[in-house]
Amino acid sequence: MLLLAAVAATPVGVSQSRFGVDAERQQQVVERIQQEESRNGPYSDGLIGPLSDLALIYQDHGDHDLAVAVIDRVRQVVRANEGLHSLEQIPLIQQMIANEEAIGRVDSAWELEQDLLKLARRHPGDIRTVPVFRETAAKRMALLHQYLAGEVPPQIFLGCYYGWPRKTVSRAETLGQPSPPSIATDCNSGQRDGAIRAIVSDAQRHYADAIAVMLRNQLYASDELRELELQLVRSFDATQVREGTYARSGNVGLEGARLDLEPWKSWIDSMALLAEWELPQPGAEPATEPSEPDGEPVSSRFSRCLDACLGRLSLQRSLAYEIAASAPLQDQVKAFVRLADWEGGDQALEKYERALEMLQEAGAQTVIDELFSPKTPVVLPAFDPNPLASDATEASTGYIDVAFEISRGAARRVRILDTTTNATDADKKRLVELIEHSAFRPRVIDGQFARAAPVVLRYYLTELRTELTRSSVESPKSGDSRR
Repeated sequence: MLLLAAVAATPVGVSQSRFGVDAERQQQVVERIQQEESRNGPYSDGLIGPLSDLALIYQDHGDHDLAVAVIDRVRQVVRANEGLHSLEQIPLIQQMIANEEAIGRVDSAWELEQDLLKLARRHPGDIRTVPVFRETAAKRMALLHQYLAGEVPPQIFLGCYYGWPRKTVSRAETLGQPSPPSIATDCNSGQRDGAIRAIVSDAQRHYADAIAVMLRNQLYASDELRELELQLVRSFDATQVREGTYARSGNVGLEGARLDLEPWKSWIDSMALLAEWELPQPGAEPATEPSEPDGEPVSSRFSRCLDACLGRLSLQRSLAYEIAASAPLQDQVKAFVRLADWEGGDQALEKYERALEMLQEAGAQTVIDELFSPKTPVVLPAFDPNPLASDATEASTGYIDVAFEISRGAARRVRILDTTTNATDADKKRLVELIEHSAFRPRVIDGQFARAAPVVLRYYLTELRTELTRSSVESPKSGDSRR
């Protein structure tokens, strides 16, 4: 109220000097607010519109402190009319976060974000919470990329990612039973690898929460649901790329957040919920495998194998969505193949053969060629851009013709056939190493999977692709580790 009184008392000339043609609009909005207050009191729902307009005026002109103060007033009015924990506050809190970040008050923005997440979790079945979880997860993955690039943003300390205590997750904990509290450690220093893992785990929790909301609403045909699962799988793959750092054993070895936020157990609870989710499974092929083949609950099993199992479960759900939505056979088979891509080994070969058989029975030769006989072989994981796919463009500086064989998902007998004169020995070496370090989907020749499928391709060189090739060689694909 003091803020509005001050705004109303501001001379129009001063406003004009700052806002120009918007001064009259601002004055009109302030008058509407005063009139509504005098008629219906300080918590009238008729104040929500003009107060929101005033906040936008301040925000548009860079007066973020005033914008935050007015938005907070709007939030009070909304809570008075819609309830203390009403979801109508979501856009208001998001707007406050944006203004706090614009000011540079990252700590205030972080605390507001935690309030937003707590609010969203009070409404586990409301679809309006999905963007909150999805956008928070995306922020965490963006934070990860900053950190991997050598930056140390303040969110690293605000999230206490250095201080998450390591602990073994027991079977009781995975089933949601009480466990001794973790002891927080120093939030300002710690192991880089532990912080990386903690950031990814935080993102995964938010992806899982968003997915769970959509499952409660049975939105199996939703493209957004499939995209969320894909982002979740990518996050698991991001940790497996750093294979030398993260052991896959009974010790989960992840860290929980600062105790005044949400502890590590919250991550396990979110993932366990998804792991145990029962999806409709019509009798159509291909069906996912039984969730408990050995009688052991999925949540207990994934606590032992962590990322590999969780990624597999995510891809199993994606397949179940296609079945539940009665998607065309080719879409179901593609989801089945993505699951095989993730698994590797003999299990994958069995699934590839079953997928090929179904497509042949359906006469879907175009899909067979797309999945198993493309011009450029599929490099795993297939959800990432194919590092071998290239076309001649204006940016091309030359090319390298290369030949190799694909046998059981790996390349062998890699040899350079021809190059342009400007292709350096370093270019050729990087390309050979890229191929040798990559995992491939097996190829079909004459209607069956070949033991050794020959490949000849032309790899076009550009400055950017040279850098990408170097990066790929230095960080081997996670498919290698699963094989």
